[in-house]
Amino acid sequence: METYLPELEDNEYLLFLIKNENYQYDECQINLNKEEDKKLSAQFIRSILPYYHKDGGEIIIYRKEYGKPAIAGTYPLWFNISHSNGVGVLLLSKSGDIGVDIEFKKKDSQILKIAQRFFHRQEMAQLELLPSGDACRQARQLWTLKESYIKAIGKGLAQPLNSFWFDLNESLVNMYLGENKQPESGWLFYMYEYQQLFDLSLCVPKEGKVKIFHVNNEKLPFSVEEIKSDTGSFQRVK
Repeated sequence: METYLPELEDNEYLLFLIKNENYQYDECQINLNKEEDKKLSAQFIRSILPYYHKDGGEIIIYRKEYGKPAIAGTYPLWFNISHSNGVGVLLLSKSGDIGVDIEFKKKDSQILKIAQRFFHRQEMAQLELLPSGDACRQARQLWTLKESYIKAIGKGLAQPLNSFWFDLNESLVNMYLGENKQPESGWLFYMYEYQQLFDLSLCVPKEGKVKIFHVNNEKLPFSVEEIKSDTGSFQRVK
């Protein structure tokens, strides 16, 4: 019995979420078993990527200059993977380089100390105006947005997190490079809250429909089920 997988159209992005089959959710617990999380990434590459790589050859994955994994060859398929606390996420695109980041919502204020060290001064100015709880929530959102961007451009932390900033005070969120007064227009961002336990951000090259699927890996063959809008929704930001 084969597993049904959705087709990937030119104007779409596919997002797959998979849980560690041995993981029990506890919103006060932080899973530090990185090796278990990496197994989720391996399962994506082994089970899902081959279906979308339709040039008939074996998938060869290499690392770009700053370490970002990419698929060798000329077939138009881009992917990015993130994992946190027992949940992995795979983002697929036929439109160009992409970035995704998922982060467990830690129940502490360490994120503000991290923000003071790494964030742009404009972002810190916004955070300092908020009550502590709201500031922590916004800092987590900023972190996933920043991670998705540096993964999309393929530089990782070689691109300093304080070299660009997001304005989250407007209905449409803008991203600025350095001290530029005009927002960047080359990327679009989507934010999502998964099961109220995780913050998730996508960075993509152009507007498109995001389709979200849960991968059930508890038994073989695995199955995928589309997550409908009543479980949460993406907010387009630019």
